[in-house]
This record gives sequence, structure tokens and C-alpha cells, in this order.
Amino acid sequence: MGCLHLRADIIGLKHGGNVEGIKRNISLEEGVKWFDLSSAVNKEPWSVPVVDTQMWAELPDLYDLTQAAAQYYGRDNSMALSGTQQAIEWLPVLLPQISQYLSAQNSINVMLPSIGYQEHADAWKKWGYKVLYYSTLEELLSSSWDIAVVINPNNPTTDLTTSVERDALVKLSDEKHKFVILDEAFIDPTAHHSVLTCAFDLGWPEGLIVLRSVGKFFGLAGARVGFCFASKSILSAMQRVIGPWPISTVSAYLTTCALQDITWQKQAIDSLKRRRYLFEEMIQPLLSKWFVLLGGQGEWRSSTLFFSVFLERHVAEKAFELLQKKGIHIRLGEGWLRFALPASTEFTQLEKRVLAIVESSLIDNTKVL
Repeated sequence: MGCLHLRADIIGLKHGGNVEGIKRNISLEEGVKWFDLSSAVNKEPWSVPVVDTQMWAELPDLYDLTQAAAQYYGRDNSMALSGTQQAIEWLPVLLPQISQYLSAQNSINVMLPSIGYQEHADAWKKWGYKVLYYSTLEELLSSSWDIAVVINPNNPTTDLTTSVERDALVKLSDEKHKFVILDEAFIDPTAHHSVLTCAFDLGWPEGLIVLRSVGKFFGLAGARVGFCFASKSILSAMQRVIGPWPISTVSAYLTTCALQDITWQKQAIDSLKRRRYLFEEMIQPLLSKWFVLLGGQGEWRSSTLFFSVFLERHVAEKAFELLQKKGIHIRLGEGWLRFALPASTEFTQLEKRVLAIVESSLIDNTKVL
């Protein structure tokens, strides 16, 4: 592949969690509260304690965090990063330097899910890789590629790998020249589906890379902490490029406490189950009725932290626009909408807001008729 060159024509992507920017462009009626359901982060996050102000004067020591991560994830071959995004950005640069096979190729094929977190595609494209897409894991497993990215569970499709698929991916990563990157940012509430639970008879596969995040389940996106599980050669290369202090002292301390808080973790999983039920009973039927009024039929899918609905593209865009005008900020994709799971305290008011939107559409439809 020769020397990598950073492309200048790749424009940064937009993400959720940007409600402050939305507020500057959309004015709501006085007293109307915004519902920010755009970022699929736990809206009942781990409760952050008061920290000793002396921490702000100390350089980070990551020993306690490393120990807590090994206990929580059940693996000790990881390193803490400034969010999994840091690994996503660096892996396209590092892998050809680690693999003689990749470095000798004129073109490297990277397979990504056709619908999924788009920062993965962005990261590989901007360094000149040949990016290909797959629709199902069955298609991926039967294709020819050098590097594959699997999002488990997928955001926004919610697809999870099966045990058979996980074993097949591990087997592929054992092959000499293939790299498999599993992004498991949303896996925590269903950790038994994680590749980290696989038994590796011959040790950790050289080509297997697993990304985990504390931003989603723990609701600590602002701490900017993630973990990369990989072979010694990959972790060593990653350490060299990111330097000695990838995250702050305070973030390291808070993440350590969160990973050790088993009581909260069990309560959070129960809370997510209750809130999913509330969304299915209170919000989803109203939205489904509304989509029909807009001329569409929604196909719903749910994960532990969000609900996605797939619609005709023009219907999705219209629904997104109308929801924003009523102060409900969600994620819009190409023919899909994603709703973060609301906090328990938000459901009653959210139901009233959505009901008002449905009734308004009913009146508008009547006028048209």
C-alpha cells in the first residue's frame, strides 16, 4: 500500500448529543422543554461523586483503572483510550505498520456494515483504503477481505452476533493476514454476547481487536474513556502513538469507581428493562400511528439503550423535521430514525408531547380531505 496519505476531501460527520447547537437554530414556545433523545447514552447515568480537587493537579496513574477494567471485562489485555474513537482513528494508520502482509499490498479491502456507525467508514476512507460494505454477517463471512469491522450490537439496526458467528469471526482473526475489529460500545447490558466471553485455546488471536466504551451503558460519554483489547503488538503500537496520558486523572478515577460499582450495574440493567417496556407501551404505538398519517409504515427494532424505526426516506425526514419543531431531538439516518431510551421521569411529558403531535397531524389530514 506504500505510504499512507490523509485525504482532505473527507468532511467530519454529525452526531447526536448536540442539542445546545440545535437550540441556537430552533426556537420553541416559552416554557417548552427540549427532549434530547439523539445520543444513545444511558439517560439514568452512574451517579458521579464529588472528587478531590487535588486530582486536577496530578498526572494520571492508570494502575487502578487497569485493574478495575480487567475485573469488569474479564480480560487483562486492554489499554485505556480517550474514548473508542481514538482507536477508530489510529487503527487505519497502525495496522499496515504491524502487518507485513498489509504493508505490501497495493490495495487493502476493508469490509464494513452497510448501515452502522459511520465514523468507521470515515476513518478508513480518509487514509485511502478500499471500503466495501456487507449487509449480513453471513455475507461478510463468505467474502474476500483484509480487514473487517463488526458492530455488536449494531447501531442503529440492533443486530447482535450469534455464538456461531462469534466463533467464526475468532477463527478468521486467527488467520495470518486478516484483522477483525469488533465495536462493542453498546454491549454492556448484554455482555454474554461479547466476543470477550469466547474461549481462546491458543491465546488471544493476533488479528482480533475489540473496542469497549463506558460512555453508553454508564452514561459517561463526557469522561471520554474507552478500552481497546488486542494483541501485544497492536497495544504496543497504540501506546507509542497516543503517548503516556490518554485520559485525565479525574476521568480515570471516576471510570474506576463506575467499573467497580456492581450494585449500580445491576440496578441499571433492571432500569433499562423497565424503560424499554414503557417505551413500547407508551411511545412506540403513538409514533407508529403518526408515521401512518405521514404516509409511511415503520419497522421497529430495539436494543437495550435505543429504539430504531426504519421508514421510507422522505417520511423519516419529514418526521424528524416535525419532531424537532416540537422540541424532540432524535437521530436521523438514511431511511431511519433512532430514539434514545428516555429517563423514567421523562415518559409522562414525552407521551403528552407525542400525543399532541399525532392529534395535530390528524387535524391536518382532515383539512386536506
